[in-house]
Amino acid sequence: MENSVNWVQSLCIDSRGRFWVGTVGYGLWTYDRKTGRATGYHKQLNKDGIPAVTINHILEDSYGDIWVASAGWG
Repeated sequence: MENSVNWVQSLCIDSRGRFWVGTVGYGLWTYDRKTGRATGYHKQLNKDGIPAVTINHILEDSYGDIWVASAGWG
């Protein structure tokens, strides 16, 4: 996610303290402060991917599930 700070569209800090970062063109990213690990979720039309590269909104529900709204896909 280097040099993509200008492309941040949405942020969420979940109940476990992880940062969720939605970007324009770079997909969805998480950053775990405990482990120092960043993980990117990129456009993939399968159970482990997301259907878009632009993430507009991120929300954690009362069950701890993360919901993502993407451009054109939800």
